[in-house]
Amino acid sequence: MCQRAQAALDHCAEGEHPEVDALDLRVFQEQDAYMRRQREFQARNMAQEAAHDLERAQRIAMSEKEKQLEEQTLSKTDRIRPATCAEYDRWLEAWVKAGNDIAYYSGGDFNEHYASNRYFYVIDPDAEFYIGDRNTYHFIIPEEYDCRDYLYKFCVSPLTAVYGWADNKPVVQNPDLLADRHPIGYADTVDARLRKQARLKYRQEQ
Repeated sequence: MCQRAQAALDHCAEGEHPEVDALDLRVFQEQDAYMRRQREFQARNMAQEAAHDLERAQRIAMSEKEKQLEEQTLSKTDRIRPATCAEYDRWLEAWVKAGNDIAYYSGGDFNEHYASNRYFYVIDPDAEFYIGDRNTYHFIIPEEYDCRDYLYKFCVSPLTAVYGWADNKPVVQNPDLLADRHPIGYADTVDARLRKQARLKYRQEQ
């Protein structure tokens, strides 16, 4: 039917109206409207895909820029450097002796766990820093600074923690509701030695 309607239109002189069956004409018009809708739908899809591709490219470019800025920050050794086990242990010992608990125990040593959690000792917390929000970091603030002043400077990721002192007491700062996941005890940190001493004392008393 559509072919007959189309043939009638093709053989019609300019300005003339073809003589076609009403049913053929209606089917032809419906098919033509359907094809127009399909073309419009495809055009919208192509436009949306192009917009998504552009947005994805922009996100990738922004992520790369943030990564570069973060790497530049973490490479400035006059401001920040990788923390040692002794530096973390010093804070952790003060934390435990103040009557606080360890939230999580790791069976590995501090340096073994370092690759995944990335501890840093902040030399000058007042310096300019750029820290992204895609990685989990642990920052140790020197005792002469009030740790509370630097929570949101370093804790841009909800799983990041800042260890330091406030009012001469050890504190751990974390903006996330799961803050009790910190601090972490390791096989070679003070909490492990204290547990070993407690077990030895218990056995001696039996």
